Amino acid sequence: MPALHAVMVTGPYMPAEHQARLQERAIATCRVLPQADTLRLMAAADAVVSMGGYNSVCEALALGRPLVIVPRATHKVEQRIRAEALAAHGLARWVHPRDLTDGKLARALEWALRSDPEVLAARVRAVIPSFDGAARLTEYLARWLPAD
Repeated sequence: MPALHAVMVTGPYMPAEHQARLQERAIATCRVLPQADTLRLMAAADAVVSMGGYNSVCEALALGRPLVIVPRATHKVEQRIRAEALAAHGLARWVHPRDLTDGKLARALEWALRSDPEVLAARVRAVIPSFDGAARLTEYLARWLPAD
């Protein structure tokens, strides 16, 4: 695998001592941050690892970034459902949190880093033809509303 430079964004609610422990355990080329401009980071990234929240997934796919999803294993079932659906279409790889110790995350990340961006972008366009849902909804609703 190529040299890895990573940014881990924990979110603002993780206690500072947990963030510090993560930074201590991380490789030297990994920064652990409580908050960041994640869209800017994704735009500059070769790959994205995410828990699979709706916004993060849409942003990564719209930016054409290979995506590895590690969904929450507890109450956030929609993250796993989303991860499975995207993987079934070849748009992402996903790893269950209980499987993080046996090399599956490394293999998923290798897939992401070796993915051809053009092939991935074509696959995304074939499965998700448009990310402009708000504009499309506005046009659709305008057909049903009386003209002024």
